[in-house]
Amino acid sequence: VDWMTVPPMPGRTALAYGVGAVLVAGAIFINWPRLSVWGASLITAVFAFGLIAFDLVPLARHPLGFDYWDSSAEQIALVVAGIVAIIMSLERTPAHAALLERICRVVFGLCLFFFAAAHFVYLDYTASLVPKWLPFGQHFWAVFTALAAIAAGIALVTGVLALLAARLLAIMYVIFGVLVHLPLIMADPSHHNWTENAENLALIGAALIIAESVGRQRSSNAV
Repeated sequence: VDWMTVPPMPGRTALAYGVGAVLVAGAIFINWPRLSVWGASLITAVFAFGLIAFDLVPLARHPLGFDYWDSSAEQIALVVAGIVAIIMSLERTPAHAALLERICRVVFGLCLFFFAAAHFVYLDYTASLVPKWLPFGQHFWAVFTALAAIAAGIALVTGVLALLAARLLAIMYVIFGVLVHLPLIMADPSHHNWTENAENLALIGAALIIAESVGRQRSSNAV
């Protein structure tokens, strides 16, 4: 459970295996139409547990540490995307589901501001991940992608061009995977690099879920 930054404690290894088993089950179920809601629920529950136990609790102890805010924002983004996935997987849409989806999209958009801030706070490190062969220099793309995240966040919070923003956000994360994470894994297939890649893949899925939610809202409004 290194990705959760679990402190040494009794049962730590058992917890790791348990979380892994739940995630595998969720991944299988979510791709099975009749069980997709259960799959989305299991995955969301794992991330919600991680958010509360290993992000929000440390954040409460270190409220001035930006890395705690950034880590919490990432988990929150995955949790709210999971909630949206649960709603979309239900056969019957519950009352006020549209409002809950809207709130989740806004929260997801707010998380993007923290992602963008991380680019500026850790600008040199972020720039070091950019391929040197790209034009305009590494720092340019570090700042550009931060501004792109801010633009997407504004779009999702306001609802203006939200569908386009969510789709472009997903494309940006795909580009991150191809240009940043894949080369890192090829150069050093360490647990850390695989974990970073998995988190990026999760954010791709989250952005696509948010895009699907926005598209559904537009379709229902058009009827």
